[in-house]
Amino acid sequence: SWVDASSQKVLSTTTYEYKINSPARPYIQVKFDLSSLRGIGSGVISDYSINYIQDTTAPENPVDAGLRVYSTASSSSELTSGRWYPYPAINITWPKEGSESGATDTATGSGVLGYYVSLFATDSADVVDEDYFQTENSIISSGLVAGNTYYLALTTEDQAGNINQNTWRPFVYKFDDVAPTQPGDLSADPSGYTAVNKFTFSWDEATDSASGVAGYCYKTGTSSGTFASEQCTTALSVTDVPAYKKGANTFYLRAKDNAGNYSAYSTV
Repeated sequence: SWVDASSQKVLSTTTYEYKINSPARPYIQVKFDLSSLRGIGSGVISDYSINYIQDTTAPENPVDAGLRVYSTASSSSELTSGRWYPYPAINITWPKEGSESGATDTATGSGVLGYYVSLFATDSADVVDEDYFQTENSIISSGLVAGNTYYLALTTEDQAGNINQNTWRPFVYKFDDVAPTQPGDLSADPSGYTAVNKFTFSWDEATDSASGVAGYCYKTGTSSGTFASEQCTTALSVTDVPAYKKGANTFYLRAKDNAGNYSAYSTV
């Protein structure tokens, strides 16, 4: 049966190049379908040639320098491999074939067809066996599970069916979008009404099931000065915090994990 040619390249105003997609056989037949605009005039094939290129060499994968990873919420800041992040979907892009840091085939090769690529929860997954093939040079990964570490795996296939056997694994993504627990048993010393204007606050350790607790951030109810904005510590107490008004004052404390998630505030 007839198989349509594809991958048209316009070499000049009158010269075109196509890829022949039919299976290899001892003989080949070529059929041209010609059409004319509004039925005026007839197309003419003045000449054609058929070239057979043998390609047994696998293409080269992209290289690390060209990889770009962002959260789908914002492309203003790149993500760094091996760190914890709270983004449930990420956009991964690598250079196009033939561009700087992109996949390449040899000078006489058939050209890059596409990529087997995905994020896996193991660093040894066979991306070809999983059959995640695409021709685009980017993916958006979603459906990630909090607490898991994911590994990008990619390998390149050329137009002749050669596949690079060395899987490219340039990026590790650690995902955690679950907030840590609130710090418990928050207390002030001295407590109640006092003439002393230096207070010590202490609390119990918070927990986080995925990326772990990174520290504790605190502020008071003042509208100005150091304690109007959050200060952070890894300790379980802070000292020398002044009152900001006469009467009752409020101290706010919350836990932060290594992915940037915050607990609700504890207050005293």
